[in-house]
Amino acid sequence: MRALTPHDVLALWDEGAHRHPLDRSALLCARARSDLPADTIVDLPLGEVTRSVLRLREATFGGRIDSHVDCPFCGARLAVSVMTSEVLPGDAAAQVVDAAHGLRPPTLRDLAAVADVPDAEDGARRLLQRCMTASAPASLLDADLAEIEALFEALDPNADVGLQVICTECGKPVLATLDATVVLWDEIEAQGKALLRMVHVLAVAYGWTESETLALSPVRRAAYMAMVSP
Repeated sequence: MRALTPHDVLALWDEGAHRHPLDRSALLCARARSDLPADTIVDLPLGEVTRSVLRLREATFGGRIDSHVDCPFCGARLAVSVMTSEVLPGDAAAQVVDAAHGLRPPTLRDLAAVADVPDAEDGARRLLQRCMTASAPASLLDADLAEIEALFEALDPNADVGLQVICTECGKPVLATLDATVVLWDEIEAQGKALLRMVHVLAVAYGWTESETLALSPVRRAAYMAMVSP
């Protein structure tokens, strides 16, 4: 997969800055999956979106992901570091249909359809209903929230990437959820701001345009910044 260039980072940041998180997921996945028509991205299984976004992040920023989670028991902020290969050990596509339950994996389009439902259980039940195929038994809709979540987890394990860590303060196990879009977007935003600062500083110092500055290698940009920065 091709890494994002500085031009790509700024273009994505500009395009996605005011978008809904689900729209950002579609935007980043479309960049990662340039082999697919853009209008099909919203109908990919969520696990495929997660894999694609994390692969794009790996190509651009490396395989190590540094994040954090707040302990729900004592409030301590815990550092979490993981490699992409550890959370996505394989590239097998999510199942298209779960023959045992008559379900298909949820998509970004499905999440968007229930995004404004205020009650979590009601939202999960509506999501389940959208993902039921013709062979699904109506009794599925009687499942409670935990059962619905378990069904979706079994159907598409990479839709939500969870990591279990032990709190260094209270010693209790904590489940950290890794949102691929949030991880990559935070890094795009941080790099975008850093690139714009470089463009500004070097434009003032040398009169270079944005394109001329971004065309420099990272090593040369850093060298010029070192010479003009106080």
